[in-house]
Order: sequence, then structure tokens, then C-alpha cells
Amino acid sequence: LGLAGTCDMSTRKRQPKTFKEAFATTLLNRAGVTLSTAPLNKEDMEWELQQAVRLGGFAGDETRVDDVGPPGEEKEGSVWSENAEELMTLVRQLGPRSRHLSSEQFLKPFFRHLALPELCVRDLDDDVARFTKLTFLDVSRNGLTSIDNLPPSLTFLKAYNNPLSRFSCKPTPSLAFVGIGYSKANSETLEQIA
Repeated sequence: LGLAGTCDMSTRKRQPKTFKEAFATTLLNRAGVTLSTAPLNKEDMEWELQQAVRLGGFAGDETRVDDVGPPGEEKEGSVWSENAEELMTLVRQLGPRSRHLSSEQFLKPFFRHLALPELCVRDLDDDVARFTKLTFLDVSRNGLTSIDNLPPSLTFLKAYNNPLSRFSCKPTPSLAFVGIGYSKANSETLEQIA
């Protein structure tokens, strides 16, 4: 069987190549939030949330969060993350430009579920380890040839339809399921997973 669904870079404009780039692009397209390296101040963020509640619950930004994303693209939050609804509530309250909401220090530990299929991800770079609470990850139908890094709390990995031939990440004791069907995995790759 072929590798149906893997990325064809010639048919798309510049696509993400690392997990970090794919996440940042998805976050911008789905939630209107631009990922930043700004430091997170939890007390300030909580204060801003309290202020938003006092002002009727909304940030008042001119950008309408419901209109974010490429035209014709599915906008239902659960498609890319089960945490999307909670994130969108925060975006409506703080605005997509909130320095706290856009902070990597807030966003990466925030997610427990991510589905990033068909984004031409070529590499699960070491940035994936910053998703400390992530338990479900779907990176199916990308261009992954190896899996060198995984989030520390991951229990469920879907990596179907990738040209995978190497699984060399550190052991992840929480990992209970690895789906790599329709890949180039051989017996050596399967031994690496075990």
C-alpha cells in the first residue's frame, strides 16, 4: 500500500516543516493568536481575566475571533484540539493579542490534545517536549521520516500515513498507544518503539 495522504510540497505554498512551525501556524489560523516568547505573568493574566469579566466578558478587540482562518476551511475547534473551546473562551475574554495568552509559557502546557494532520510536518523537533501536559497527538498524513522527540506525558500517538522509518526518542513511560499504519516502518522500527 502506498503512503496516501503524505504531503506534496509542490502543490502547496510554503508549509511548516517542524512541529513548532505547524503548531504556530495552526494556532494563528484557528484561534487568531500569534505565538510569542513573551514571559508569562500568571497574576497579570488573572487580573486581565477579572477585568474582562467586569467589562461584560469580552476583550473588545476589533478582530473577531470567529472570522479567523483561511476562507472555506473548517473552523470547528474540536477538529484540531479538544482544548480549543476553552482557548477560544480565553481569546474572547483577553483578545488574540494578549501577551499572556500568546506566550509559549502559557500555551504549550495548556494543551492536552492536538491534531495536526496534513501540515507537512517533517520533524518532531525538541520543542514538542515543552507540551508538558499533552496526552494525545495526531500527526498523521505528514512527512515524518523519524520520531526523535515526544511530549513527556503523551499516552496516545497517531502517526499514520507517514514515511516513518526510525523511532529514536527517549522512552516515554506514559505512552500506551502508537499508531503508525501505512508507514515504511520495518521490524527494526517496531523494535525501537517497543
